[in-house]
Amino acid sequence: MHEKPKSITVAEFLTRKIYESGQFQHDIATAIGYDKPNIITMFKQGKTKVPLNVVGPLAKVLDIDPIYLFRLVMSEYCPDTFQAVEKCLGSTILTARETTWIEEFRKRTLYGDPEVLILSKKDVILLALV
Repeated sequence: MHEKPKSITVAEFLTRKIYESGQFQHDIATAIGYDKPNIITMFKQGKTKVPLNVVGPLAKVLDIDPIYLFRLVMSEYCPDTFQAVEKCLGSTILTARETTWIEEFRKRTLYGDPEVLILSKKDVILLALV
């Protein structure tokens, strides 16, 4: 079984996205329903978990795909629950970009079901039309 590569933490991701947005923490806090900007600092430092009901509004104010932020939050804060949700759904929850990739792949394979061949242990794959 493959070991999952370490992904960015919620705190690291938010720190970067908040910086890139150029917005003030006070404005972000207000937009997601908080009176004090220190909540944003606490999210960035990883001292406070981002509540699930804040994921959508926070993603919107930072122009982030909400599914990506949701997946990151769930994977870090409650990975077993997230794994159970995806198992129950019978699929991985996809971001908008991932959905675009899948649709493009389907078009280019004429909606076929190509075989996946593993070329090496580095997870390089080749898609072969069957």
